[in-house]
Amino acid sequence: MENVEKRLDGGSILELNCHFKRKKNTARYQDSLGQDPILSGIVGSVYISSGILSVLELRSPLKFVPILLLPLCYKPIWFMGVLIPHIVNNELPLYGIIFAAIFATYIIGNLIAIPFPYVFAKSSDH
Repeated sequence: MENVEKRLDGGSILELNCHFKRKKNTARYQDSLGQDPILSGIVGSVYISSGILSVLELRSPLKFVPILLLPLCYKPIWFMGVLIPHIVNNELPLYGIIFAAIFATYIIGNLIAIPFPYVFAKSSDH
């Protein structure tokens, strides 16, 4: 119970939920990090498809502007909602720094690749 009280004081509901999952011995539904492999697989599939589409985006950025805008939206949200709280709590693992560096390069690349005058132009200008 002491572990649960510590998590209630300084942890999140997600961490508390993972704690109880481990207590119920549901390891068959979790990988070695305590994550559900089905959900991890969905996230991995999205990243792989995004990587494949990025090759096409380089060839014809105007056709793929909505796909370029999606990472430009969710990656800064990840920085604000996940990375910064971990930095503030001094709980940022090394792989978090690596993700942040990779995400930052993608944000910069998207800012360069997205033709913002075209995106924000009035429809009669096209």
